[in-house]
Amino acid sequence: MPTLDDKNTKSMIKDIPKKGFTAKFWQDHRSGFCSGSGVAKMMNKLKAYNIPPSGDPSNASMMEMEAIVETYGKLYEAMGKAE
Repeated sequence: MPTLDDKNTKSMIKDIPKKGFTAKFWQDHRSGFCSGSGVAKMMNKLKAYNIPPSGDPSNASMMEMEAIVETYGKLYEAMGKAE
């Protein structure tokens, strides 16, 4: 599992805009304390709605938009729990 340290933190942060913030990135770099917070689960759910890692919902189905917005709310709650 990759670790963040002074040498690679800047390069990891630069990669996020290019690659997006993915569930895998979260799982690889989160603290063990944050495990089970539900962040990865909500990120995977957004991916299932075809939301790209950038988080831009502009190409999402309008029929699913209510569920997508609800999932973003649950992601927000999970991030709070992880914090």
